Amino acid sequence: MLRGGAALATVFLCSVLVLTKKDPERCGQDVIIRVRDLIQKAPKLKWLDTRLYTPSTADSQPNCIASNLNCFAAEANVLHKEWEKVGEEMQDELEKMLQTLATSVNKIVSPDSTCLQCELLQEKNAETFLSELLSTLQSVQSRFCH
Repeated sequence: MLRGGAALATVFLCSVLVLTKKDPERCGQDVIIRVRDLIQKAPKLKWLDTRLYTPSTADSQPNCIASNLNCFAAEANVLHKEWEKVGEEMQDELEKMLQTLATSVNKIVSPDSTCLQCELLQEKNAETFLSELLSTLQSVQSRFCH
C-alpha cells in the first residue's frame, strides 16, 4: 500500500490520465455537428414560438455541466416533439447523445447540489436554446478533450 507523497502522486497521475484521455463519447463532436444543423433549421420554425428551459453558459457553474446537459437532453426531446408536429425532421438520437455525454462528464466532475433544476431555469426560444447548447458542448470539448 502506498503512503504519503507516493500515494498522492499516484492519485494525481491517474486523474491526469483520465482527464486527458480523448474519449469520443465525452468529446461530443457528433452532437456538435447535429446541433449546428438544427441551428440552421431553427429560424424557419420560429413561428412555432417553442419555449424551452435553457441553461446559460454565462452563469453556469463548472460542476453543473452534467446537470445542464441532462436538462438540454430533456428539452431537446420537447423540441423534437414540437418540430415533429409540423413535419420537421429532427434526429431522435440527440437526447440520448446528450445523456451519454452527461454521464461521461459526471464521472469526472462531481455534481454540485447547488445546480439549478431544469424547471427553475429561464425559458428561451429554440434558437437561443440551441445556441446555448452549442456553447455548452464547446465548453465540454475544450475542458475535457484537449
